[in-house]
Formats: sequence, C-alpha cells, structure tokens
Amino acid sequence: MNRATANGEPIRIRKASESDVPLILTFIRKLAEYERMSHEVVATEENLRDALFGPRPVAETLLAYSGAEPVGFALYFETYSTFRGRRGIFLED
Repeated sequence: MNRATANGEPIRIRKASESDVPLILTFIRKLAEYERMSHEVVATEENLRDALFGPRPVAETLLAYSGAEPVGFALYFETYSTFRGRRGIFLED
C-alpha cells in the first residue's frame, strides 16, 4: 500500500515479518520515551517474537516507510463483542 506525505514523499505500508522484531521493539521504546514511560517497557525481542510470530500469534504489526526509512508502526489485534455478536479490532500503538 502506498500513500504520499504532505511533501510528496511516498509512504509504503507493509505487514511486519519476524525479522522486523528488533525494529518493532525500537518503535515501542521510542513511543515509551516520548510518553515518559520508558521505565514501564519490559518487552523483549523474544516475547514479541512469540506474541507476533509464534505458534499462536495474538497480534499483528504494520510498518510504515518513507522511502527506505522506517517511520512508524501499528500493532493491532482482533476483539469480539459478545453483546453485539461482532468482531472488532483494537489498535494498540
């Protein structure tokens, strides 16, 4: 998927792969730093790899690139409402 930024630079979005785990953790740490919550980050590459790419993945991740540079990520997972009888999605970061 391709989009353009305000300055015309193309943004490419793709699904993350297992080899992207270090990059995903970097984005998580940068977000925590921005939110002044770095002290709360206990995620590791190992537990992210298991959660995202292990035998029973619980979430998915998209990565955004401006040219060749990674500029963002989104981590999301499916939800289900018993009252509504409908699927949903929760965007974490």
